[in-house]
Amino acid sequence: MCFSATADLTAAAIVAPVGVVALRMAPTRADFPIAALPLLFAVHQGVEAFVWFGLQGTVSVGVMNAAILAYLLIAQIVLPLLVPLGVRAIEPVPWRRRALLFPLAAGAAVAVWVVYVLNVEEIAAHVDRHALVYETDYRLGPISTALYAVATLGAVLLTSRRELLVFGLVNAAGFVGAALVRYESVTSVWCVYAALTSAVVLLHLQVRRREERARRRPVAVDPARAPGV
Repeated sequence: MCFSATADLTAAAIVAPVGVVALRMAPTRADFPIAALPLLFAVHQGVEAFVWFGLQGTVSVGVMNAAILAYLLIAQIVLPLLVPLGVRAIEPVPWRRRALLFPLAAGAAVAVWVVYVLNVEEIAAHVDRHALVYETDYRLGPISTALYAVATLGAVLLTSRRELLVFGLVNAAGFVGAALVRYESVTSVWCVYAALTSAVVLLHLQVRRREERARRRPVAVDPARAPGV
């Protein structure tokens, strides 16, 4: 598949309405981190379009560099923290909630490393075989990439919620495929894939809304067993 500004804008246009619906469907505050993922992915792809525009000379270097920085902040700092936090916030099983501290720690480690890299390395990107490669991808290395996978995919695979598990399995397959085929541009390739699969989040939110309605529904009392009868 050839990637371009048009591809990124198309992905953003497809996923943005899903993101708005997802936020409106969130039944509780605890659900907002997961519900925000589709819209975050849409913004992410829209931002990357400006990286393409910059490399093509359509926008200024300053705008392009701002887009690169925003893209990397979302991809390599926000996502590895938001995903495990969001999954843990709605996980009902105690031992799984404890286990989810490990993906959260992995995400924090990746975020700290990326902040360091962004401070010591040039913020840049280039086109390689119709995909964008960000300079930070070269500094991530196999260990950081593995920690990133633990944070963004391992958290979802640990959940007891089957709808999110489907989302995790689909994106795990996409991540592995992107890393094997295009490791040097895994950030760009996998993120557009994840954006297009984020509609699965809507299925999860439908289940959560039913759960919350059932939990808030008054319990009918049998008059024959009511106190004082």
